[in-house]
Amino acid sequence: MINKTLNANFTSDQRNYFTVIVFFLAVFGFLKGVRTPSLWGYTHYLFNYDFGFVKRGLIGELAALTSSDYIRSYEFFVISSYLILILNILLLLRFSMNILRNCNLNTALPVFIYFSSVSVLYLAHCVGHFDNLVLLCVLITLSLKSFYLRYIIALMTTIFCLLTHEMFLVTFFPVVTLSLITIASNNLDLKKTILIILYILIAMVAASIAIKAVLPKEIVHESYIYTQLNQPNSMIKLRKDTFDVQFRNIADNVEFMEQYYSTMEMYFRFVIGVFATLPSSIFILFFTIRIIKSLDFQPLLWFVFAISASFSPLLLHSVATDMERFNSLSILASFLVFIIFSLDFKGGKQLAENVLPNKVSWRVVTTSTILICLNLGTKIALFDLYQVDFYPFYDKIIHVLNTVFLCEDFFVMPNY
Repeated sequence: MINKTLNANFTSDQRNYFTVIVFFLAVFGFLKGVRTPSLWGYTHYLFNYDFGFVKRGLIGELAALTSSDYIRSYEFFVISSYLILILNILLLLRFSMNILRNCNLNTALPVFIYFSSVSVLYLAHCVGHFDNLVLLCVLITLSLKSFYLRYIIALMTTIFCLLTHEMFLVTFFPVVTLSLITIASNNLDLKKTILIILYILIAMVAASIAIKAVLPKEIVHESYIYTQLNQPNSMIKLRKDTFDVQFRNIADNVEFMEQYYSTMEMYFRFVIGVFATLPSSIFILFFTIRIIKSLDFQPLLWFVFAISASFSPLLLHSVATDMERFNSLSILASFLVFIIFSLDFKGGKQLAENVLPNKVSWRVVTTSTILICLNLGTKIALFDLYQVDFYPFYDKIIHVLNTVFLCEDFFVMPNY
């Protein structure tokens, strides 16, 4: 008779081996997608409140308050963008290393799936976008183990993130809320319950303010001209179409998306994107649900929370065109939810000692392995006509070598 299960536990030596694999997958995903920060991101960086309170203007306003041309320069933007991206990947690796300490395949396999997926690729490709900045705020919040400290930081960073980019409401706000609920559930009382409700209400008010902060089209045009003339490098041509977000409201975006999906080509692209990316989200969620079932504590409620937080980024498909980006954010959100249930619930101690099964199905291991292999070979659409890069990453290596030995400028200015 064939044994249909495998011992899920592994040794500390095997854990070290798995750690090397995860690190390799992270570097591989980073190199497949990383590029020079785009002018789209840099133009967003320069938004401010000179012509009125407007969504996504907080960072530019803070930069303008410094009265420093260098802080507002493309060079500083590139350096800070790469730094934020690297910090995000390091923090994700740190969470993953903590998960691998469980020495159990039921928590190790989702880590492998995530770092093999297009999420790391797209995270690197979105260098310079506000996605990375708000993610850094979320990861810092999740790293705090005290409920009250996490609560204070979550409240502050949520307002900051919503004024930085309003899509935080559907990308990471559900994840942060879930993290507050899970860490509070270890010793839940009336005070913590009231604080969580208050957090949600404050976030809703801040989101409403951010979403409605639009300007008349004529004012936005003046804002573009003014920003273009006053940005530090006169040789840089800011992207005018980026300023369109300052006068478009949700109704405008929904109407635009109705026209966008009016062709079969767009539906086909959407379906292909789903098949290329969402299996990773679903499979990571599968492992999260296994943990929730093992906890035997109001599992149905936790199921709803976990599923909602994992797939909430997909709501963005109704208001914007970046299909692959939203799918990759769903993979990231599902992994963050998995992190929360792996490390937060009961402080992670009960999970490691009493919850995780010591067996795993061969079918689960085989399916995970196939998915990892497919993820490593997945090629999806990137921004600005970029292509997914694969080993040996020739162009990137040559660029670094030319910078080091030929003193070429590392900060290559993009044309878009």
